[in-house]
Amino acid sequence: MSIATRQRVCNLLSFSDGTQQADLLSPARTQTDLIALLQRAAFPCSEGGLGYRLLITSVRTDHGDDSALGPHGHSFGYAVDLWPADEATLKQFLIDMAERNSWVTKIGLGGLAAQYLSNIPQDSVVVFQDNSTDHVHLQSQ
Repeated sequence: MSIATRQRVCNLLSFSDGTQQADLLSPARTQTDLIALLQRAAFPCSEGGLGYRLLITSVRTDHGDDSALGPHGHSFGYAVDLWPADEATLKQFLIDMAERNSWVTKIGLGGLAAQYLSNIPQDSVVVFQDNSTDHVHLQSQ
């Protein structure tokens, strides 16, 4: 994945912390599959994306060490915590990530998002209840 594509993805996102964009721009800190996951979620529909506006709440530098949970978490650049900018679309966003974003392998639901735990199709993704902070954890392979 080119730096230009990473930058284009970042241009479509909002960030809650100054380290998050730097993490996503760095191939040494985040995996290509995570960028592809965000590209699918945020790019316009006319360009093969799902058109969601997203607020990134944690990537790697601003997340605690989760390496004990396996190789595909934040610590190794495979996961992101976020929130849809339009909260009214949360349930549909979660369904779309499970059914229409093939880059997503795990979805964690924290805080208010946990109410949708039973609404998310679990045919091709692992869905779990995360901590009590409002966020959606998306993980790639």
